Amino acid sequence: MTISRHSAAVVALLCGITGTAHAQIYFTGALQYYAASNGGYTDASLYDTFVPATGATTFTVNASTGFFYLLSPGANTFTLGHTGGAGTGYQGLGLFFSNTGTTFTGPFSAAPNLVVFDNTFPSTTFSFPANGIQVANYGAFSGATIYNGATSYQLGGYDVTVTVFDYDFAASSTPTLELFVTAVPEPSASAALAGAAMLGLVVWRRASARAELGSA
Repeated sequence: MTISRHSAAVVALLCGITGTAHAQIYFTGALQYYAASNGGYTDASLYDTFVPATGATTFTVNASTGFFYLLSPGANTFTLGHTGGAGTGYQGLGLFFSNTGTTFTGPFSAAPNLVVFDNTFPSTTFSFPANGIQVANYGAFSGATIYNGATSYQLGGYDVTVTVFDYDFAASSTPTLELFVTAVPEPSASAALAGAAMLGLVVWRRASARAELGSA
């Protein structure tokens, strides 16, 4: 079978697109705070620890302890340790991400990339604060900042969101956090895909026209 030079160009372009590499995405910081029923900041930030599902290492939220976690596409599960206090109503959690393996160290008052909140009673329901809600910013006792209402965060060709945040703080519970990462096409890759589609349409039309002429 003979492949035309136009068809070969389409194949080469598609191969180049599918081979596009994504940067890595890291979970590099977190802060915990007492929250209202809408996720709003109501009290000073707390200190607590997270433990990855493997139990290999720990990190302290809202403090620089040298941690960073490389996130993989799909589910990344963490367990919240019972080393700090909790409010009697809701807990907020601010998350920071980076495309380099470097611990988030501020500046103080920096707004989190993503925020979720949940109540401290048995429940698996969590929410993202709405646009305009005041949430805790980075740094212990550093105050509040306005949240933009985001339910996911994109960085380095990846989209990260929270799919599980259960803050049941009973002694027998295991509070959990799950970050779900999805690869998204880079803008240049999307443009290349559109170009490949147009080129493929041209090749198909020319081939159809030749077939019609040949059968005439």
